[in-house]
Amino acid sequence: MEWEEYPYGGWFGEEDFGDIALFDISFSGPNDGWCVGNYAYEHQKRYGIILRYDGEEWYLFEENLGEQVSSVYTLTTDNVWFNVFEGGKSTLYNWNGKELIEYYTNTPNDGLSDIDFYSSDNGLAVGDLAVVYHWNGSFWEELYYDPLAFTIFMEVSFDTPTTAYIVGENWVTGENELWRYDGGDIVRLRDWQEYKSVRIIDFISQDNGWIFGYYYPDHDPLHGIPCTWHWNGDDWILEEGPDDMVGYGIYCLDYYNIWIVGMKGGPLCCSWRYMP
Repeated sequence: MEWEEYPYGGWFGEEDFGDIALFDISFSGPNDGWCVGNYAYEHQKRYGIILRYDGEEWYLFEENLGEQVSSVYTLTTDNVWFNVFEGGKSTLYNWNGKELIEYYTNTPNDGLSDIDFYSSDNGLAVGDLAVVYHWNGSFWEELYYDPLAFTIFMEVSFDTPTTAYIVGENWVTGENELWRYDGGDIVRLRDWQEYKSVRIIDFISQDNGWIFGYYYPDHDPLHGIPCTWHWNGDDWILEEGPDDMVGYGIYCLDYYNIWIVGMKGGPLCCSWRYMP
């Protein structure tokens, strides 16, 4: 696979934002994109930021929004969801085309990690202590909460209207786990040990999904190789990922247009785009 790399996201220079992190990216179409993260003013206090793409260029849409904007999902140009972290608490915001409206979720440990939607009245939010919330078009309600799982749910992605994959991290074993939401139950997929290093996930459809993580070869089990796995409807196919990448967020417009945001080689903020 060939990935095009954009240092500092390709949207601003180091002299403008020398201490910036990008955590998630989402599109409603090729001419409407959103990216979120934070930056540190004079390398001290951090502020959450939102970037927007208008089909030609990225620009700063919102700054000083909490301490960190950790996730974004775009349904339409005028229906965009954000997860904002500040003061030890997560708050979900919705952009309705005119203003940002707050939605408090009251999570058990006050921490959400990711949001994903299948439609405007069908969304999921996941976070600390294996918590899952569902959006029904009017309000968020708790679906699942299991502090004894010792797992932080980090990523979620729908593949059908009633099913979704969830990526978790077990803080006892240090391993990443894959969980399955089937519209009712939420269970850990025990046969996913090969992919215990999976970090981020996104599905376009039931037979087209991508995950990013690290592959640990038998001859060097301590050093992971950045990789992507593509789901073709029957099986996961291991493919090469961008070199020296730590991915935080992934979004697939289609099979031939995939974006990842994260860090390269430590402190350098980057984005990568796959367009074969």
